[in-house]
Amino acid sequence: MSIRDKLVLILIAFCTNVLAISTTDINQNMNSLMNKVQQLNADLTSLNNKKRNLDNAINDSVIAINQSNKLLNTIKMQRQIDVEQLEQINALIPTIESTLNATKKNIESTAIIIYQQMIILQNQSKSIVSTDENSTIKRKQAYLNRLLVIEQGKYQILQAKLDQLIDINQRLQVEVNNLNARLIVTAEKQKQFESSKAINQQQVDQLQNKIVSKQQKFQQLLQQRAALNKLLITLSNNADNLPHIINESYRNGQKNKFFSQQLAKPINSKPALTYGAGFNGTIIKGVLYKVDKYPVFAIAAGVVKYAGTLQGFGKVIIISHNNDYMSVYSGVIPSVSKNQKVTLGEIIANSGTEANQPMGGVYFELRHLGTVVNPNALTD
Repeated sequence: MSIRDKLVLILIAFCTNVLAISTTDINQNMNSLMNKVQQLNADLTSLNNKKRNLDNAINDSVIAINQSNKLLNTIKMQRQIDVEQLEQINALIPTIESTLNATKKNIESTAIIIYQQMIILQNQSKSIVSTDENSTIKRKQAYLNRLLVIEQGKYQILQAKLDQLIDINQRLQVEVNNLNARLIVTAEKQKQFESSKAINQQQVDQLQNKIVSKQQKFQQLLQQRAALNKLLITLSNNADNLPHIINESYRNGQKNKFFSQQLAKPINSKPALTYGAGFNGTIIKGVLYKVDKYPVFAIAAGVVKYAGTLQGFGKVIIISHNNDYMSVYSGVIPSVSKNQKVTLGEIIANSGTEANQPMGGVYFELRHLGTVVNPNALTD
């Protein structure tokens, strides 16, 4: 059954009250209940909006995490390629260095031999007069010079390759270091995204619990209010002696008579919540005292019509007074019984502790002809 359907049932109970509540009071009660529903709906809408925003934040976090995962994989793949190339180059460099050193020694050894042969040929050219022999010596010298140039060229080529590999090695090492830094930064961002997602999810869970709690409390309040109304209607006495139609002048006259007499406070303490205050997503129609082991007094002389347990209220005392008034005391430890007469200011109960106070305190309510009356005048 929806909240609106339950409200309709409660309103029907008001309208069919044997005490014939006036049209004005019915409209006031209807407006009051609708205001409660609107306020609760506004609270639930606000909580749902917050939850929706957090859900969007979680979705954004998931997208960011997926993107960071792709980036991490890309960086890792590139880093792996660079590391493999770096390992290959590092493996080649010692081989080339060894070859270069061996070639350098061979070139040095060959250069020495060539140089010695060139000196021998030069000495021979000085001692030989024949032109043909001199030409042969010059050709040998040119050949030896060419060999020397070739050996030097080999050395220069190997040295250039070694320098190139060392340069590539250094650049790859720089790139690997940069990739390592990017991996650290990206991994840190991913941790932040994961942490943000976890926090947002926790807040969503908390909001969801609040929404469920508010909905449950609202349903409980409606059920408790309906149960109290039903009990008060059942206990209403002298209904046959009341006018068939109770007009406003009669109601106001009775009200003036009741409040003009001496009345007592239900509890000698300052109320935690007064009539019309917000309470668990609704508006209370009485007074709530948060007290511990305080005496509870009858506000006026009367007869105890009910002394028992009512779900959601704990132990309840209902007293019928003159001028068609009833007073309700809930969350108490009664010291009176049904049909017992009480006097003004008589101790009728003890507040006890929170253990016997389902509403978090002693709840007092005043009714006239079945309609809730603002009791704040009794608490000033």
